[in-house]
Amino acid sequence: MDTNYKIGILGLGSLGAAYASMAIDVGAQVSFICDEHRKRKYAALAFSVNEQPYHFDCTSNVNEYFDLILITVKIQNLHDALKTLAAFNIKNTIIISVINGLTSEHIIQETLPDAKVIHGYTVKTDGQRHAHQFRYSNRGRIVFGALTEELKLYADQAELMLKSANIPHQKVDNIEYKMWWKLMLNVGINQSSAILKTPYGEYQNKHVQEVAAAAMMEVVNISKAAGINLSDSDVHDCFSIFKSLDPNNKTSMLQDLDNGRPTEVDIFAGEIIKLGKQYGIPTPINTVLYHSIKYLEDNQLETSSTH
Repeated sequence: MDTNYKIGILGLGSLGAAYASMAIDVGAQVSFICDEHRKRKYAALAFSVNEQPYHFDCTSNVNEYFDLILITVKIQNLHDALKTLAAFNIKNTIIISVINGLTSEHIIQETLPDAKVIHGYTVKTDGQRHAHQFRYSNRGRIVFGALTEELKLYADQAELMLKSANIPHQKVDNIEYKMWWKLMLNVGINQSSAILKTPYGEYQNKHVQEVAAAAMMEVVNISKAAGINLSDSDVHDCFSIFKSLDPNNKTSMLQDLDNGRPTEVDIFAGEIIKLGKQYGIPTPINTVLYHSIKYLEDNQLETSSTH
């Protein structure tokens, strides 16, 4: 299989490490894009994925060209990441953002007008990070697609590149619907796990499911007003996903809270509250979740800063 494509990854976290390790295993060309400071920092660290050591190539060479770039940072780090990326030669580069929420692609395209930005997200990944060691029982897949007719050719090219790098993926035609579905899942699962402190295995419990489903139904109601039209069955289908994940692993939001990091609550409950106001849809569950998680986040960040 052709592995001559050059793939860049912006963000050396759980997702970035998963994709890079799979690409390295088949001899694909993959590098993490970073500034000189991060390059030196990463060079001194010992990374491993599922207990196998990996040397991740990192580049700060702004003249280096990439055929495909995967953006895997959290939304709160996107602004700084794009400042780094803007210095690179990204004219006509295909970019897939797997950042949660509905807004990252617009931000990226506005900042990098010459790039070909494809909408996407990840699903069925249960990565757990401990310092610079990453563990997965399921590395999931990238779901992506062209939002406009003019981007379909680039989505087709991205599919070939991901296949060459052995990165699990699924190209879909209804990417806008799918992204709303992923937002709905995150709103229900990530947020309920954060306040209930529940790992994936607890999502077979009916009480935990009811909390998550109540938050997700507000997304369904808003989606109907927005013309996306998620359904009740979409909510119930979410819970089957967790049967394939390690029952002891935690969502990214719960991991963030446990480690004193900022969460993505602003693009989950925060976004739903804003859209609810826009469409005149009540969002009492997400309002409670928003302020509950903000309280936990503030306390965790305060605690971590004193140690």
